[in-house]
Amino acid sequence: MVYKDQIFRLQYDNRRIIIVPKGLENNIDFSSILLDSKPVPNKEYSKNLRFMSKLHKQRLYNKQSSILSGNKYKDYTDLAIRTFIKGLLSNPPKYNLEDGLSDYSGIIEFLRKFNSSLKISKQSISNLKNRKMIFKSVPRTKENQEFVEYVKTKYPNFDDKTFFQ
Repeated sequence: MVYKDQIFRLQYDNRRIIIVPKGLENNIDFSSILLDSKPVPNKEYSKNLRFMSKLHKQRLYNKQSSILSGNKYKDYTDLAIRTFIKGLLSNPPKYNLEDGLSDYSGIIEFLRKFNSSLKISKQSISNLKNRKMIFKSVPRTKENQEFVEYVKTKYPNFDDKTFFQ
């Protein structure tokens, strides 16, 4: 037997497939559960997983300015709010809200009631509208669930299944 110091990292490297136990498929928070894994079937499968896991880290090229546009968000709530705004401003609108938020001032007022420290302006909303609409997947976290519940207080017909895709 060989004794040695070995480093174990908890960063997921896409070499194994996580097995979610039956009955926990709808669980959001796995921080208190130890999950099992199995090896990926082949190296092409692993390459595809690694490629897809890097997509959110890459910067996008903006045709209008030749400057790389940033795609960083402060947290998941910021991602959810920006995706919600893009859905409101897309043509046709992604979310069917009766008497929906149509003007920038109304959108800002609605979002500031959720988070008063939110830094958003008419200019930033206009920038989101004029960019190519890229809808990023919004993870189902506690913070994002709170945001969806807030939206549903004013718009009970808001489709959270479309939002979390």
